[in-house]
Amino acid sequence: MFFKVVNVSEFYDLFQNFSPIETSTEVDSAKSLNRVVSEDIVAQEDFPPFDRACMDGFAVLSQDSYGASESNPVYLKVVGDVQIDKIPDFSIKSGECAKIVTGAPMPGGANAVVMVEYTEEVAPDEIEVSKSVSPFENVILTGEDFKKNDILVTKGVRIRPQEIGIFMEFGVIKCRVFDFIKVGIISTGNEIVSPDTKKLLPGQIRDVNSYVISSIVKINHAEPVFFGIIPDDRDALISAISKAVSNCHLVLISGGSSIGVKDLTEQAITSFKNSEILCHGVAISPGKPTLLASIDKTPVVGLPGQVTSAQIVMQILVAPLIRFLSNDKNYLSENYFPKTRARLTHNIPSKKGREDYVRVKLIEKKGELLAQPIFSKSGIIKSLIQANGLVRVPYISEGIVEDSVVDVFLL
Repeated sequence: MFFKVVNVSEFYDLFQNFSPIETSTEVDSAKSLNRVVSEDIVAQEDFPPFDRACMDGFAVLSQDSYGASESNPVYLKVVGDVQIDKIPDFSIKSGECAKIVTGAPMPGGANAVVMVEYTEEVAPDEIEVSKSVSPFENVILTGEDFKKNDILVTKGVRIRPQEIGIFMEFGVIKCRVFDFIKVGIISTGNEIVSPDTKKLLPGQIRDVNSYVISSIVKINHAEPVFFGIIPDDRDALISAISKAVSNCHLVLISGGSSIGVKDLTEQAITSFKNSEILCHGVAISPGKPTLLASIDKTPVVGLPGQVTSAQIVMQILVAPLIRFLSNDKNYLSENYFPKTRARLTHNIPSKKGREDYVRVKLIEKKGELLAQPIFSKSGIIKSLIQANGLVRVPYISEGIVEDSVVDVFLL
């Protein structure tokens, strides 16, 4: 039997037993994509630093345009042409206007911009206006976007292209980011051999999990560290775990977490003085044997040895833990798991009390996106390649019926 079984939400709650990384590094902001900001980035100036136009047209006093229409236009005298790279050295008075382009600074006296499509030149220095504007219409005011000392990017945010754009706009050439966490990977089992093994002996299988796990670690912007293939030997496993805990922020052990004579992961973990099993069993399918423990405050996860189960557990349970330890404040955000909507082609059976993740193949047919469940025996790895999505069946459900439109998490 399993002990300390938790549901998925409770598994996430257990992250609070651990401390995210604290060390940080200064990097070039232009090369900071996907790093996590380790301190608030603060604006050193107002932005924009002056009132500026956000449309091409004419800078005006808004009250001069009141009542303007196509049948009753207002006539204004053009007294200047504002250049985008110069602060205008003139002001406008009532009855006057100035030609202006998007981004250019507003001339003194003007408080709005009439878009060019609502104007018509009637003389070299005169236009007619066919639409009224309100005060500050089509104008961005000084500091309207950001004021000096406003937070540009908050600590714990993972940097996207748009954050890099903000850095460049404010001249933030360097920024501090949290270091990458190191994730130790241990593969266990007498039957596991290196992928470069040319001919398999009876009972042997090549190590797949280490490389699938490593790839998911990299996708989540962490550094995988291999500690080899460990046989079903308690002392050898203890030694490998000790090295991994000493050198990594998170340790993943593939295989040996279910209940069986040779399942040594829990035995090895509990042999450490400062260890605790936080859960052994998660109400998820596939992946129920998953184990989460703490050794000297370092999280250790026992993963199922079955490769398709290990992949699901990595994506649903471990990837958020990696992001949590990386100090990503949005570690549970669904943005990390893009999804689409599709119609099921077959029933998906389930049992109440567990959260099922069913692999599906997405097919477009007659302009509609369909999700075809992939039902395969445990250990069949073909489904890894066939599937490009997952359908979640909530733990309170007994399944999802054919023709239901469901969320599909993209793989």
